[in-house]
Formats: sequence, C-alpha cells, structure tokens
Amino acid sequence: MNIGVCDDDERDLELLLSCLKEYISQKSLNDSVKIYSFKSADLFLNKYQKGFFDLLILDIFVDDKNGFSFVKEIRKNDEVPVIFYSSSKDFAVEGYLINAIGYLLKPIDKEKFFNLLEKVFLKEPEKKLELKIKGKYKYFFYDDIMYCESNGRKVTLFIKNGKEYSVYFRLDEIEQFLLGASFLRTHKSYLVNMNYIENIDSRCFVLQNGKKVPIRVKDYQNIVVSYHNFFIREQSNG
Repeated sequence: MNIGVCDDDERDLELLLSCLKEYISQKSLNDSVKIYSFKSADLFLNKYQKGFFDLLILDIFVDDKNGFSFVKEIRKNDEVPVIFYSSSKDFAVEGYLINAIGYLLKPIDKEKFFNLLEKVFLKEPEKKLELKIKGKYKYFFYDDIMYCESNGRKVTLFIKNGKEYSVYFRLDEIEQFLLGASFLRTHKSYLVNMNYIENIDSRCFVLQNGKKVPIRVKDYQNIVVSYHNFFIREQSNG
C-alpha cells in the first residue's frame, strides 16, 4: 500500500508522519506500507498518477494551492481515499462533498486519526496491475481492464473508459499477473475480464462494448463452463 502525505508546514508534517508510523507499527504493517511525504503541492502533483496511491492525507492549503482543487481534478478518474486536515473547521463540509473519508483538525487527534485509518486498512484494497509503458510505470485497476489482446510481441489492454495501452509482454505473462482475479483465457490471443461479458454468440463471448472475443474451439466446453461457474458464484455473492 502506498500512502501520500502533503503539508508545507514541516512541524505539522512530522507530527502526522509520527502518528501514521505509530499506527502502522501497531498493526505490524511495516513491510506492506510505503509512505511518500511531500512539502509542496508541486512535488506531490509531479509524483501523482492514477492508481499509484492507496490513500492520500492532505493539508487543505499547501503553498498557494487549495487541496480541494487538485483533489477535484484527481476525482475525475481516481477514487483514491482522501483524508483532509486543517487548522480550521470551516472547510469540513466541502471535504465531504468531494467524498473525503474524513476531515481532521490540527493538532491531530490520534484516536480520531486511527479510526479513519481503520476505514482504509480494514477495506480490501483494489488490485492493480503495474506495467512499464514508454519508460514510465502505469497502474491499472483489475476492474477497469475489459480484455487483453496479443499481437506478436505486444499485448494491448482495453480499458473500460475506451483507452488502449500496448506493452511488450507475452499474454502468458499478463495472465500470470492476473491469476486469481476474474480473468479467463478464452483464446491464445485473448484474456477477458468476465465481469464485462454480456452473452455468448456463435462461439464468441460478446462484451458490454459489443466486442466479440473468440472462444478457443478445442477448449470451448471447459471455457464456457468456467464462465458459467464464475457467473453463478458472482450472483450468489451479490
């Protein structure tokens, strides 16, 4: 889990980091949590990319920037949990309007802070796929990937927002990353997120966007049974 903390007041930042590290130590999470601290909004925004952080803890005002404004931008494509903190209670309502999970007053009340952290740490984090594309790491939530298609040495990820990303990987390698998730290898060239399957038509899975993905002929029965089992399991859990 990656946590981003941003405050331009060094004393407040150190106090918050101390409380955060105490919580992590109490919960024996040192090996699974990495903290990134920033003393300016620009440093934070330069590091931020969708899917990288699992929690943000932000002062309302950093430098000359309003924390609400850049969280509103983040909210356009990222629902990362956010905790705001400030020396004034005047902004609490605005914080909740952009789906912050909490709003704390300075100096930090350790008990209230720990209670907010429980909301994040007790919730199972969304799984993410990390891939290096054009020299930079990108992070894809499993649930956002509709399907993957291989073509030669490239695999293209088709995302639910309509975007496509190509990487130099074998589909077998991508499949290994996604083991245990809701993905099904339907064909040597296709790996499909079963949550996006609409129906079966003429030995193809039809996805919600209308794309027809072929089902391997020799394993047709087993592949269809795997999907039906997934469907029944999801209906039962729902």
